[in-house]
Amino acid sequence: MDRTGQVVGEKYRLVRLLGEGGMGAVYEAQHTLIGRRCAVKFLHAEFARQPEVVTRFIREAQAASSIGHRGIIDIYDVGRTPDGAPYLVMEFLEGISVGKLLEGGTPLPVKTAAEIVAQALSALLQAHRHGIVHRDLKPDNLYLVQAPGAPPLVKVLDFGISKMTVASEQQQKMTQTGTVLGTPTYMAPEQAAGRTDVDQRLDLYAMGVILFELLTGRVPFSGTNYNQVMFAILSEPFPSPRALRPDLPVALEAVVLKATAKNREDRYPDAEAMLQALAPFLDPAALVRLGMNPDEAAPFRSPPPGAPTPTAPSSGPDPTEAPAAPVSTAMVQLTEHTAGLSPARRRAKAWTVAALATLVVAVLVLFLWRPWSSSGSA
Repeated sequence: MDRTGQVVGEKYRLVRLLGEGGMGAVYEAQHTLIGRRCAVKFLHAEFARQPEVVTRFIREAQAASSIGHRGIIDIYDVGRTPDGAPYLVMEFLEGISVGKLLEGGTPLPVKTAAEIVAQALSALLQAHRHGIVHRDLKPDNLYLVQAPGAPPLVKVLDFGISKMTVASEQQQKMTQTGTVLGTPTYMAPEQAAGRTDVDQRLDLYAMGVILFELLTGRVPFSGTNYNQVMFAILSEPFPSPRALRPDLPVALEAVVLKATAKNREDRYPDAEAMLQALAPFLDPAALVRLGMNPDEAAPFRSPPPGAPTPTAPSSGPDPTEAPAAPVSTAMVQLTEHTAGLSPARRRAKAWTVAALATLVVAVLVLFLWRPWSSSGSA
C-alpha cells in the first residue's frame, strides 16, 4: 500500500515513496512541527506479523544509535502505525549508493576505491568496538552523501541483521544453527556455511569483496541462483584482481586477497588493521579526514618504467610527486562523476571558457585602440 500523505507518530508527514524492497519501503518525510526532512522505513505487513523479524528491525535502531559515528546513519525515532506496521525514522540522505555507482561496471580509480572502503572501515571499526557485526555489507548499504564544497561522505546503512557479539538468550534464539542471513555475493565462507560463531572478520571479508568490485567493475563469484553463488564462495579460490586489471599495485591486490581469505584466521584481525593497510593508497587530505597521520603512511608510488600500460581509469596524480590538494583529488573526481559531469568534460568546458575570454579581451583592445580611427585622421 502507498502511504504517501499519511502522518505517522503524529508528527512525520510522508511526502513521497523513495524506494521499496522485499521486506519494506522507505519514504521521504517531513516533521510537521519543525519542518525537518527525514526518511521513514516501514516493514511490509507480512513481516510485521513475525516477532523475530520485528525484533531485528528494532535492533537496527538500537545498533545504529549506540555506535555514534558520522559514518553510520542516524536513527531518530521508532514506532508503530495504528495498523500495526513498525517504522524507523532516519536522517534523510542526499547522494548516491555505491551500488548505483557500480551499475555501469566501470572500475574506479585506485584512490577513489580505497577512500570509499577506508571511510566504511572507519565506521565499522567503531561498530565493532561496540560489539556489533553488520553481517549484510554490500554496495547498496554504503551511501555517498554529497554536500556543497565537500567530498562525498560514506554512510553505512541497514543494521537490520546485525549481531551483537555478546549475545543475549533472545539473540541466540534468533540465530539458530543453519540460519543463513545476508546477501550471498558478499558473504564470507563461514556465513555461507551457516556458522553462528561469526565475528568482525565477516564484515572485513565483505569489504574486501566490495573493494574488488570497485577496482575491477565485477563481483568475484556469480551464478544463476543463490545456491551456485554460495557453492562458489565455499569451494572456489578467490580471483586475482590483477588478472582483471593488470595496472593495479601488487600491494593493493594483497589487501583484497588478505581481507577475503577463506580461513578467517588469515584475514585482518580487525577493521583498524585493514584501514592501515589501505593508508598508502589514500591522498593526504583523506588520511586527515580519517584521523590518520599522513606522515606515518607510506605513499603509493607510480609503477616503475616498463610496467604494463594501464587499461583502466587512471588513479590520479602521485602524491609523492605533487603537492597535496586541499581536498582529496580522488573524491573530487567522484563528486564530478556522481554529479553527471566527468573530469574530461570539465576540462573541455574550461578550455571553451578560456577561448571565449581571450576573444572578448581582443575585441575590447581593438575597440579602445581603434587603429582605423587614427589612420583616418592622418
